[in-house]
Amino acid sequence: MKEIKYTRTAREVGSGQQVKGIKTSRHMDKEERLARVYSRTPWRKLRKIVKAAGFINCVKCNGMAQMLDHIKPVQISPATAFDPRNVQPLCDPCHAWKTQSIDAPNRNPAAYRYDRSHMADMRPEGMKRWANEYVMSGLADKEIGPFGMDDPRGNAPADWVPTC
Repeated sequence: MKEIKYTRTAREVGSGQQVKGIKTSRHMDKEERLARVYSRTPWRKLRKIVKAAGFINCVKCNGMAQMLDHIKPVQISPATAFDPRNVQPLCDPCHAWKTQSIDAPNRNPAAYRYDRSHMADMRPEGMKRWANEYVMSGLADKEIGPFGMDDPRGNAPADWVPTC
């Protein structure tokens, strides 16, 4: 690998090159890329805000929700990783059903079922209305921050898109 000097951002690195000491998204595996989402402060804030708003039951079966699910998977839409309009509380069995039947059949994000994407959003109208009002009021920007990965405009950096 060609030695290059440190740069301000990993995006300044040429295609396929890695800056010494900086691991770009191209050099990360799937778990590392997803850990970048779920270990961040905006994700923790979003989970806390949705729970505080009273959405603690699974939107599919009305049982106790154990997780907050992305309606459009992060691999497909990294620009909406922290968008309150792109999350819904699910229990473990319902999350497993959604992941297998819609998000990533056979554990392949490239096989995202666009023909079934309408089935992915199972939120009741009250939750949809709350999420839209929360975003439109400007509170989401103040309390959570930018919706996308790394970019203040909400657009994911080009090098974040996973290779499948």
